[in-house]
Amino acid sequence: MTATTDSFFDTNSVTARNDMTIPGAVYVRNGLNNRFLNNTINGSFDPSKYNGANSLGADDGYVVIDESNLVITGGTISNVWDEGIETVGAIVNATFQGIAIRTAFSGGIGGWLWSSVRDSLIADNTVDSAPRMFDFYRINGMRSNDSKIYFLNNTFRNNVFTNPRNFAYPGDFSTPSASFNFGSLSTTLVPGDARLATAADLVMSGNTFAGNNFGKIVPAPSFVKHPSQPSQFAVDGGGNTCSPPPSYITDYPLKCL
Repeated sequence: MTATTDSFFDTNSVTARNDMTIPGAVYVRNGLNNRFLNNTINGSFDPSKYNGANSLGADDGYVVIDESNLVITGGTISNVWDEGIETVGAIVNATFQGIAIRTAFSGGIGGWLWSSVRDSLIADNTVDSAPRMFDFYRINGMRSNDSKIYFLNNTFRNNVFTNPRNFAYPGDFSTPSASFNFGSLSTTLVPGDARLATAADLVMSGNTFAGNNFGKIVPAPSFVKHPSQPSQFAVDGGGNTCSPPPSYITDYPLKCL
């Protein structure tokens, strides 16, 4: 779907082909007020046959690019060789809620390509058999239509991570249960960039984490702020279950239960 408004995609079953590489089972970009409700997405990826960017099946369950007021709720996503949901570009006022994600080679929900997320709700999701629940960072510079790089006023609530699994290194439980790494900015331009990003472009604060169960088998979520930022961008809303953070981190934002 491209440049659609007020579209509904409700209670569908999507199964990707397993004999070719597919960017995303469901692909939506540059839209407004689109709704994806209670869909069953099977990326048809076999983890034993991972081959990097040439893997067969769907890279992601949903790929969402520069969307506003997007809603994805309910349903399942399984068997993808990257993320259950991957965000690209500016995501504003999105809702990802009540989705069951299983067997995702890289992680449950994340974004990095021109990533900018604000005023969004990520709640009541389950991620099972993946190396991490969330993975957000920023690569690439500033596009001509990018005003700022946001990770602002998002809410992560009541999400559950079970059966952490590192498909590349079975039995390795050293990967943090989630990663939010904004410690650096790209130093080279790529096609689509208008200029390099600077610290002045960053707007990162007010992201609340409440009632999430990150599990205690793998390390606590990793939060890395840019050196220019005066304080952590994450806010503890209470009730988060996770492993104790490393003792050398003095400003860890969550109180792990």
